[in-house]
Amino acid sequence: MLIGQITDTHVLADRNLAYGQADTSLALEALEDWLFKMRPALDALVMTGDLADRGQTQAYAFIKKLFSRWQVPVLAMVGNHDRRAEFLAELGPFCLAQSSSNLTYSCIMGDLKLIMLDTVREGEHNGGLGPEGLSLLEQEFLRKPKPSTLVFSHHPPFLSGLGALDEPFEGQEAFLNLLTTSPATKITLASGHLHRGLTTSLSLKGHLRVAALVAPPASMPIVLEIGPKGGREFFLGAPSFVLHHLDKGHLVSHFAAIPGDFSFSGPYFFN
Repeated sequence: MLIGQITDTHVLADRNLAYGQADTSLALEALEDWLFKMRPALDALVMTGDLADRGQTQAYAFIKKLFSRWQVPVLAMVGNHDRRAEFLAELGPFCLAQSSSNLTYSCIMGDLKLIMLDTVREGEHNGGLGPEGLSLLEQEFLRKPKPSTLVFSHHPPFLSGLGALDEPFEGQEAFLNLLTTSPATKITLASGHLHRGLTTSLSLKGHLRVAALVAPPASMPIVLEIGPKGGREFFLGAPSFVLHHLDKGHLVSHFAAIPGDFSFSGPYFFN
């Protein structure tokens, strides 16, 4: 089973440049085409938020048109730059959520369960899970558990060392408790938001460790700077993604960038 994950596409209406520098529309076109033609072919594609930089309807329409040719499941989730109403109006076919206020949902593919977890706090940059979000996640864990579970969220519930991006995560302890006590045998948490690829493991009070990763972005990778100012600058680069490969119950996640003639200029400030 091959699951592709892309994140932080930050598309703008009318192909405008993000932060005056990044052609995010062009980057997504190149990434979509590469993934569509990948062989062996993907079994599903997941998009983990910040799909439109300003939540614009035209940006979502652009994304919808790009991925309308896919015959395998395309599963989308919101990030803090997205707007739920505009997102659902255009990308509703790529979202199986039953509620318009919280877009958490799941998809079962053989022995693998994919949970798309809404961690957006309306109007806030940081993420988290309130009572509704925690309850929905618990329900998803209990509903038809599978040997392997991939939980996808926009915000990661841990510190990265990139100080400008290390914000509080609402309901962090309760979230970790659900992850580490779930009936699912093997859980991997795959997030976005940080514009850098990284891995760690999560545990709470001695419970089972959970593998966790952050996917590299489709656009605008963060300059690596550990410390309080880290996370304020980006550069241009090749669109990147994660390939989650499940084979005989063993999951391996590959971080990859697509080949091509891309600019690597920078750094530039987010503003």
